[in-house]
Amino acid sequence: MPVAIAFLVVVLIVVVWIVSTRDARRRWVTQLDLPGTWDLETSGSEDPPCSIWFGGNEDSGSFVVQSIDETTEGQWRISGSTLILADEEHGDREYSVRLFEHGTIGIHGPARERQVFVKRSENIVPLRRHS
Repeated sequence: MPVAIAFLVVVLIVVVWIVSTRDARRRWVTQLDLPGTWDLETSGSEDPPCSIWFGGNEDSGSFVVQSIDETTEGQWRISGSTLILADEEHGDREYSVRLFEHGTIGIHGPARERQVFVKRSENIVPLRRHS
């Protein structure tokens, strides 16, 4: 009987841990708010201008990277804290993503070493009905 109780306690702890981890990841992805246009912060750096458009939902969709000399299109997805960009030319490329504050992220990986992107303000203002 004590073994069964210990087993149930362990199962309960594991379930609570899984649920809390999933909720924390969902909150992080929501705060990241990737869909939209992100511009490379170039002040104080020698990087050429670049922008990334993310379409789709909060954790996957399509993307377009535009820089002075090239445009790349493909699919993106979030896996943990890793952003995966997949296109025909380069295949899957993994980038670590860091959320600095709402609207500012850091991306580090192939051809994007420690780059900071700022989300472009859209001219759409949501109107809410007053109850």
